[in-house]
Amino acid sequence: MDKKLVLVTISLMLAAFSVSSATAEAAEASLYLAPSQGTFFAGSTFSVSVYLNTKGESINAVQVDLKFPAEMLQVTLPSTGESFVSEWLTPPSYSNTGGVISFRGGIPGGVVTSSGLISTITFRAKASGTAKIEFLDSSRVFLNDGKGTPVSTFINNGSYRIIVPPPEGPAITSLTYPDPEIWYCDNSPSFAWEKDSGITDFSYSFSQNPRENPDTVSEGEQVMISYEKPDDGVWYFHLRAREQGVWGLASHRTAKIDCSPPEKFDIQVDTNSGFIYFETKDFYSGIDYYEVNMFNTDESFAGFFIEATSPFKIPREETGGVIR
Repeated sequence: MDKKLVLVTISLMLAAFSVSSATAEAAEASLYLAPSQGTFFAGSTFSVSVYLNTKGESINAVQVDLKFPAEMLQVTLPSTGESFVSEWLTPPSYSNTGGVISFRGGIPGGVVTSSGLISTITFRAKASGTAKIEFLDSSRVFLNDGKGTPVSTFINNGSYRIIVPPPEGPAITSLTYPDPEIWYCDNSPSFAWEKDSGITDFSYSFSQNPRENPDTVSEGEQVMISYEKPDDGVWYFHLRAREQGVWGLASHRTAKIDCSPPEKFDIQVDTNSGFIYFETKDFYSGIDYYEVNMFNTDESFAGFFIEATSPFKIPREETGGVIR
């Protein structure tokens, strides 16, 4: 029997079942969704797969009809690319207004599977609440017995919690530390932020932990804070807001503080070679570069510096002068 004839036979099986409610059911199978539950943010997408467990029976046709709350979910993509169903009797279809999606397909030669993938459906969460995705009573599984005998089918539906995403952390600015990548010396670092409509509270903290999140204890509605004389080092200001009773995500602002001068250092002069050696350390911000000023002892200090590295070669005409 060629493939075309098999498909006709399956179609007749489905048609015969649809017009005859007296057909005796035998064996059993199960249709289920995976994941069957989960929590997702409104506005995000998530995927739900439809699986079949034939419970050891050989199956050659399936009919899956699902309903979903159209006011909460929207189908963005019904995928059958990885399905074990090899022949679709009717193309997979869905309605985002009616909240239904359908699959009808056959497997010539039959299949025995404990976790056969029928389809994966991608939904977009539209509104908050509990969204139930359920198999309709019209969903059926048919034996590969030459008669298209319907199988007693156990159903496992899905329930998904859709929640409002937390608000993003407020944007933070700083007049004392305007560039978070630059080291500054200011003993009173200050931070400011805007208060959008709907926000009722703020919580913030100032620490040297870059991943710290402020607690959920309100600090009030003020939009500016200053800190007095923090130690040198890399600090982080953390801020989160509460809107409609929900605490949002934390935003962070870096403050690199260095008010300590570099360590003192001695200049070593090798009069034989004419080289000058120098080096110092700065624990936090480090040393960017050195500058050298040279002038003769009988001259006044000119204040003209040039960038230099160690060892620095004294120009021959400057021998006997002063190095600063």
